[in-house]
Amino acid sequence: MPAVPFTKRVDGSLGFDDSPKLGSETKQRLGWERNMGTTLCWVRHGETDWNAQRRLQGREDIPLNSRGRIQAEAVGQYLALSTWHKIAASPLSRAWETAVIISRITGIEGPIRMNDLQERDYGSGSGLTSEERAQRFVNGRASDIEPMEAMRLRVGRALKDLTQNYPQQSVVVVAHGGTINVVLSLLSGGEIGTGKTVLANASLSVVAYENKTWRIVGFNQRIV
Repeated sequence: MPAVPFTKRVDGSLGFDDSPKLGSETKQRLGWERNMGTTLCWVRHGETDWNAQRRLQGREDIPLNSRGRIQAEAVGQYLALSTWHKIAASPLSRAWETAVIISRITGIEGPIRMNDLQERDYGSGSGLTSEERAQRFVNGRASDIEPMEAMRLRVGRALKDLTQNYPQQSVVVVAHGGTINVVLSLLSGGEIGTGKTVLANASLSVVAYENKTWRIVGFNQRIV
C-alpha cells in the first residue's frame, strides 16, 4: 500500500489526502500545528543489521547500525521543525537509541520508557529469514509467537496511557514496525496496518485524538 496521508472519519469512512508528504503546508492544512487534542507521531526505529539481512526481529535487543543512526538523525532534524512536548520509546535498544538521538537534536526532554511499546515476541521465529521460517515451521510461523490479541491489548493500553497522560500535547513515540502497525490497524478498523502495511525504518505515522475520536493523519512517511 502506498504511503499517503490517510483519514479515518467519525462516520467510519476513509479519506485520502492527495499530498504525498507531510511538509509544512500539509501539516498546516491537516491541522498538525493547531490545537487538535493529543497528537502522536509514531516513529519506527532506524535500521539494524537484522533489518538489512531481512531477519525477523522481535524482543531481541539488536542495536542500530550506522545507517540506522543516520536515519535517526534525519528524523530528528525533520521533527525539529515542529513543536513537540514529550518523547516516549520502547526500551529495546534500537528504539531507545533512535529516541535518544531525536531527543538530542530536537531538545525534547526524555525519552519516557514504555514497556508496552515493545515489538511483538516472535518466539523461536526471531532471527530467521522468511525462507528459514518456511523450512522450519508449518505455514512458516512459529507456535510460540506472542498472540495477536495480547499484543493488541498492550498496544491499546499504551495508546490510552499516552492520551490520558499527555492531553493537548504533541508526543513523539518511537517503537517498532509490529507495534505501529497494530496502532494503525486498531484506528483504521483493519483497513491498514497489521498484515497490510510494510513500514519503512525511520518512517513516521501521525495520529491525532480530538473530541473522543482518533484520526490517522498520515502513515509510513519516509524522511530518508
